[in-house]
Amino acid sequence: MNSQTLTAEEIYAAAAAAGARPDPLLTISQWADRFRMLSQRASAEPGPWRTDRTPYLGEIMDCLAPMSPIWPIRCMALSVAIAWFLISTEP
Repeated sequence: MNSQTLTAEEIYAAAAAAGARPDPLLTISQWADRFRMLSQRASAEPGPWRTDRTPYLGEIMDCLAPMSPIWPIRCMALSVAIAWFLISTEP
């Protein structure tokens, strides 16, 4: 058995380097395919999420990402909807 003893400084340096590493650029559907899990209680098909089971949701999820080209349009539409709501509900 070959065990290497690390010092606290080496462990700290490795943890700091890992924490400073940027997250990979993933679309929301890619992130869901990699990390999302469906529970037995809440899903008829428990286990890892698979966008290919519901391909129509993939594009919708990806359009919600900040890197999506429609992000500014979505934000503007939301602002208009909020303004319309506030104006229409004013007494």
